[in-house]
Amino acid sequence: MDTPNQATAPPANGAPPRVVVMLGTDFTALGGITAVLRTYRDAGVFATWPVRFLATYRNRFPGDRLGTALLALGHFLSWLLTGQVAGVHAHTAGRGSFWRKSVFLLLARAWGHPTVLHLHDGTFPTWVASLRPWQRRAVRGVLEGVSQVWVLTPGWRGAIAALAPRATFRVLANPVEWHPGAQAARERELQSARQAQAGGGRAGTGQGRLRVLFLGRLWREKGVFDLVEAVGVAVARDPSLAATLRVTCGGDGNAAPLLARARQLGVAECFAFPGWVEGAAREALWAATDLFVLPSYFEGLPMGVLEAMGRGIPVLGTQVGGIPDALGAAEAAPDGPDAALAGLLVAPGDVAALATALADLAADGARRARLGAAGEERVRTVYAKERVLAEMARLYRELGWLPGIPAGGALDAAPGAPTVEPS
Repeated sequence: MDTPNQATAPPANGAPPRVVVMLGTDFTALGGITAVLRTYRDAGVFATWPVRFLATYRNRFPGDRLGTALLALGHFLSWLLTGQVAGVHAHTAGRGSFWRKSVFLLLARAWGHPTVLHLHDGTFPTWVASLRPWQRRAVRGVLEGVSQVWVLTPGWRGAIAALAPRATFRVLANPVEWHPGAQAARERELQSARQAQAGGGRAGTGQGRLRVLFLGRLWREKGVFDLVEAVGVAVARDPSLAATLRVTCGGDGNAAPLLARARQLGVAECFAFPGWVEGAAREALWAATDLFVLPSYFEGLPMGVLEAMGRGIPVLGTQVGGIPDALGAAEAAPDGPDAALAGLLVAPGDVAALATALADLAADGARRARLGAAGEERVRTVYAKERVLAEMARLYRELGWLPGIPAGGALDAAPGAPTVEPS
């Protein structure tokens, strides 16, 4: 049985309970950190733990980023000075995100509170390598000065440990929803479509197609330009694929260069660019997807990969960041040297290999089903939100943070405070 300790136990003198301040991007922002934070919220983290969320980044209009950071810092200082802080859990990337969170972490450390730096950025080692020597020493000082550095996969632990050998590391995966039976439902829909077509009826939307989904910003670093090139190569090798491949690229950014290149390659009819998708539109895309592709040049532990696996959708990804760990690449797969347990892996930038993998998976529905089923099982046993949040609870207890009065009910922030209450 848990016994309240100094960190989050209600004070005996009637003072406000102390809380763990969780730092991150505003909940309206786009990207993977926001998706993780929303999962925390929806899973009841803010209703179960004495955690108060404080947004340190917004970008709605010019000056919003600086204003949000300064406002957050002001509230944090007021909470420190009035004894309302038990610790800090900071979700961070590199660059400005890291330096912003470092200020909060150093202040909390000066007050003697436990601190967690939760690193999400797949480019972090590359960014650190680009810094000046004194900046690299500063990064190392922050990493080695916090109570714990949380990384997303075991593979990343080694990469970050090389930057700060004396840091204390823990591994915590991103949590994701497990959708049992999603793959079976998709297979039933396709079978019904085949039967309808054979009987002269109207075929379903997925009949005779490989429905491919890419989710992410439309940046070269995300590999979306390579995906367009790979479809062009695959269709040039086998023109029948022009009628088979249907690729939806959902993400913010300029789609015009991608569409122009697809036209040059004669594969424009294979692509759709709906922009950033969320909510019901995102769920509809997942329901109509046979293969998830993310040919990135860098990643942490991408939520799109985990979401696909949780729905029994096979993944075609690159050998970067946490993708090999997520797919189970360390576990021998029977499909060949580039096959992972829950999908296929190619080297970033290898357009020819990407084209070959697309064509192979288009031709082999049984293989897709096998990889998808393995991914669904991997989410059930490793990445399902219930399992990940149970591990986070264990790590919180390790730091002396215990379940208690929800922070949203324990503290009244000043008007305009950039906080998110449980909802």
